[in-house]
Amino acid sequence: MGQPKKVISKRVILACVEYSAASVPALSSAADLVRSDPNAELHIVHVVSPPYPTMHRDGRTPDRLEAFNMIGLDAQNELPWLYSQNISDLGPRVTGHLCLGRPDREIVLLAAKIRADLIVIGTHGRTTLERVFLGSVAERVLRAASCTVLTVRPKERTREPPCAGAHLR
Repeated sequence: MGQPKKVISKRVILACVEYSAASVPALSSAADLVRSDPNAELHIVHVVSPPYPTMHRDGRTPDRLEAFNMIGLDAQNELPWLYSQNISDLGPRVTGHLCLGRPDREIVLLAAKIRADLIVIGTHGRTTLERVFLGSVAERVLRAASCTVLTVRPKERTREPPCAGAHLR
């Protein structure tokens, strides 16, 4: 008898994109990871938030779906351009997803559905106070995801100037 066949499992990487500077390094990092592993595939997700808050569990009522379809058409037309800037060489190893809902919730749900091994998400590098008031999708994904989460921030961050009386003497 011969050697047992070695099963090579695919590695699934989910990159989260939006229209901000934080998405570019996240998508580049995810693409680099896929390039380094011939058994990896890249899934890219863009989540469109409903245009107004909803109490409905998932926000998919008919009027919200109509609004999503109008927003989604613009996102679908622009996302391929965003893909092509960083991932044109990956070809069929890339799958795009467009979701409607709260970004953190939709990212975690999609990651579970596709059995992602890794979620790569950009962060704006906000201060603690900004996160308290604005929230952080990356932080909520990090807390809720059942797989590893890699947060990537832009290389050059604008730092807040120090407080006037905060220098050491």
